[in-house]
Parts: sequence; C-alpha cells; structure tokens
Amino acid sequence: MIEPALGMLDESVSQAQHMAKKTAFRFFVADDDRCSLTWSLTIQKNDIYVSNSGSKHDKISLHESGSYQWSVRSEHQASVPFALNDRHIAKWISPSTPPGSLTRQFYVLIASTELECGRPRPYKKSTFLQAPGIGWATRVDFVVFTPPAGKQVTSATWEPKPIFEDRLASGKLLIVTQSTIPIDLHTATKFDAVRAMGKEEGEKHGKITARALAKVQDAQGIWGMAEVLVKRPSSERTASE
Repeated sequence: MIEPALGMLDESVSQAQHMAKKTAFRFFVADDDRCSLTWSLTIQKNDIYVSNSGSKHDKISLHESGSYQWSVRSEHQASVPFALNDRHIAKWISPSTPPGSLTRQFYVLIASTELECGRPRPYKKSTFLQAPGIGWATRVDFVVFTPPAGKQVTSATWEPKPIFEDRLASGKLLIVTQSTIPIDLHTATKFDAVRAMGKEEGEKHGKITARALAKVQDAQGIWGMAEVLVKRPSSERTASE
C-alpha cells in the first residue's frame, strides 16, 4: 500500500547536487549458522548498480535509459576469457514507469537452501534479514515510484515498511522491500541446473566453484538474480530434497 503526499516540483534543487549523488545500501540474509552473500546497492544520479561480495568482476546495472544489464566490469574484462568480445552476460529492457505508477524493476532471490554454512557475516554496516524456513526464500524487490508530471513526493507512507528508500535525481523514488516466498519447482530446477554447470566448470578448470548466480524471472515477467550454492554439504541436500 502506498500513500504519497505530492507537492509541486521544486526546481531550486541544483543539478550539481544531483550530479554528485551517490548512495550505498547493503543487505544480507542469515540464520544462526548460515549466511548469504552481502548485496550492495549504489545510486548515481538515476542509474542503479547492484553487486555482491561473491565476485568483484561483475555487476547488475539498471540504467535510466531502460537498458538493464548483467555485465563483467570494464576494468576486469581483459582477465575474463568469455567476456573478451562482449562483457555483457545478459541484457534486458526495464518495465515501463508511467507517471503515478509504482513498478517493480528488479529483485534478488535468496533461498534458505542456498545459504552457506560457516560464512562470516559482513563487517561493514549492512541490513540483516532473517532467513526463512526450508523451501522458502527471501525476495528483495527494487521498486520505483514515478510521481505525476510536475509533482514531487514530499512524504510517503509504505506498507509494509521498506528496508531502504531514496530519491533519484529525476524525482522518482527507489523503494527496496522484503518479502518471503515459496520456491516453486521451476525455480528449484533452475538452481539445480546452475549448480551442475558450476560444478562442471570448476572441474574443467581444476578449482572448486563455491557459489554462482542464476538469472530468474517471476510470473509477472520481472527479472531478478538468485544465489546458488554450488558446493552444498550432503546434510543440507538431504534436508531440502
């Protein structure tokens, strides 16, 4: 539920302030013994960047232009063999954001079965999200509210309360929400396929691949990224199967 208070657009906010805008937010999912990667959100003007602690080589870019990308970072392109010709792993178009709309743009999915035993919690300031039970996942949505033309949001009440919110340079609001959802058979099958691929790649290159990411899509057509634990203890496999 959204109850925004709208006012006239304030043109006195300088473009210089917007140019310098850079906001960071971090979150992770954990229980007593297991922990996810730490996910980071950075805002630069109207562009949103999502990354995680599992890889320094790639990031997700949600550009104001509507071009959304999962890419190898340009500074690491030369060291990643499959990215030499094209550093973009996946590209897609953003959902439309008409005036007055509240639209999901992207999500991170962290299933309870994919948490890593013994993984230390982050030392940097991060928002802790309690892990759900087996068969369930934490879904973190990145939602954009677009005010009507000529208006700006002066205050807003959200239900449920967001875990993070901030205003983009354009005046749109970015809201990050948390929910708990069941893992369906299609998603579980996707996890298993990515897990098998991760093991195969690890064996091919003579190293252990601990974690991987899976590009997922919900029933409404929204794209997201899910954590996959490639090397899972046998006790966890038995408990979840």
